[in-house]
This record gives sequence, structure tokens and C-alpha cells, in this order.
Amino acid sequence: MTAKFTISLPDDLAEVVRAQGNASGYIAEAVRMRQRLEATRNALAAVGVEEVPREEYERIARSVVEADARRADPDRRGRLDARLAELTRRER
Repeated sequence: MTAKFTISLPDDLAEVVRAQGNASGYIAEAVRMRQRLEATRNALAAVGVEEVPREEYERIARSVVEADARRADPDRRGRLDARLAELTRRER
């Protein structure tokens, strides 16, 4: 199920969203990222960590971007699919 929204954004942010091509997908991913950030903050607070250095958040964000790029690489995906097919044939 989906919901339709009409939003207003400052010009600089509107340009960023427009440049993505799929505004709905881009905004949905931004909301998901915000939810993950809040969940992380809540989990850290539950174990007594109230403040995380900005550098650590930036390091984590970079690692997520790098992991997403690796998953999206079609050559890598092809190699992994071929390896999975090979392993599946061996198990039979």
C-alpha cells in the first residue's frame, strides 16, 4: 500500500530530489535511513551511550554507502550468482 503526499522543499533540496529521477524512491529511502538512525540512537541509549562522535556516524554512513555500491555492482552480482549456481549444483 502507498500513500500520496504533496510536499514543499527549499530550492536546494528540491534540486537534489529532482536529480534522482525517482523522487518517491529517494524520499522513501531517506525516511528509512532516518528510521535506522533513530533506532541506532535508541539502541545506544538503552546501553548507556548517549553521545556518539560525529566522525563515527560519518564512518558508519560511508560504510553503508560502500556496501550499497558493492551490492549494486552488476559484475559482482553476476559473479555471486554464478558461484551460488555452482554451489547449488554441487549439493545435488
